[in-house]
Amino acid sequence: MINKEIRYIVDEGNSLVKMAAYQGENWLFFNSSEMFSDTFLINFLNKIEAKNDRSEKPKLIFSSVRKDVTSQLQLLSLYFHVLHFTHQTDIPIVNLYETPETLGKDRLAAVIGAAGIFPQKNSLVIDAGTCITYDFIDREQKYLGGGVMPGLLMNLKALHTFTDNLPLISLGLASSLCGKNTTEAILAGSVNAIVLGLDAVIDQFRQMYPALKVILCGGDAKLLHNNLKNDTFAELKLVLYGLKQILDFNEDS
Repeated sequence: MINKEIRYIVDEGNSLVKMAAYQGENWLFFNSSEMFSDTFLINFLNKIEAKNDRSEKPKLIFSSVRKDVTSQLQLLSLYFHVLHFTHQTDIPIVNLYETPETLGKDRLAAVIGAAGIFPQKNSLVIDAGTCITYDFIDREQKYLGGGVMPGLLMNLKALHTFTDNLPLISLGLASSLCGKNTTEAILAGSVNAIVLGLDAVIDQFRQMYPALKVILCGGDAKLLHNNLKNDTFAELKLVLYGLKQILDFNEDS
């Protein structure tokens, strides 16, 4: 039986804070902000007031990449019954990562989301955010780990920061393998290296798991989706979907 109470999600990443609400299997709203702030919380609460019976605190899951989230938890706890997602939180998959306390919660939530979308399938999740990560979960819902590399913007910023002459350029598509000016050359090297590298990673996994599902998420997912030669499925809210499953698993089990 699907629970009909409205539940909430706040996901604090490196660049953005995302918030969402859902009821059963229906998403009610999604929004994002550049930082966790009073304005962010006020906007969130204004949306909630129009949707929720305030007779009791609604349930919320909070996930963050930050080391110290004391102030965030204190604020949220004033208005919500908060489940803080940590490495000790019960989850609906088997986590075989050897150091779960160091695993990014966004990575774990994303593979849980993938397992929910493609149950009993071998799945590779590529999260193209500040960093680019890939993570594998098998058809038995066992998470086996993955890899981490600099993201597209991080590559561009590193070239500018650690050299005297290379400019900081905006992220865009690489039109060819050979750039004919400095801007084109930076994009050719940075974007093509990541795209070709990820295609090689996908090829390696598909040799071992021919029916592999590849799911993209993160801010640069659309750019990768349009450039990878492998078939991929883009789901920009994959981390939120995974956090939803974690909250439901803990509240309904």
